[in-house]
Amino acid sequence: MPVLLVRAIVLPLNAQKPDEWLLKSHKDGVKVYYRQTGDVYELKLVTSVRASLPGMVLLFDDPSRYTEWVYRSTESKCIKRVSETEMYYYVRFDFPWPLSDRDLIMHTQLK
Repeated sequence: MPVLLVRAIVLPLNAQKPDEWLLKSHKDGVKVYYRQTGDVYELKLVTSVRASLPGMVLLFDDPSRYTEWVYRSTESKCIKRVSETEMYYYVRFDFPWPLSDRDLIMHTQLK
């Protein structure tokens, strides 16, 4: 069963030892971790899904369709494709009031 890992830059949370992943929540089979590396705060989500590996690769390889399945995303696109297994992409998230929408630039590598 493939395991899905996602990392993103997030707002500051609680302080912890550098590079240590801390469990923030575990709900509905999704574990949410965060850590601070220097001035950057990272987020990691871990879950299990029943899907073929080729199907998962196809899903993640098309950022232009992320708005169809990524929660609260309103815009998504590939910024730069480095290779068949590496790219940079942009996603805009619709945050509820009183927060402003958020922009995210991700660098992904398929390994």
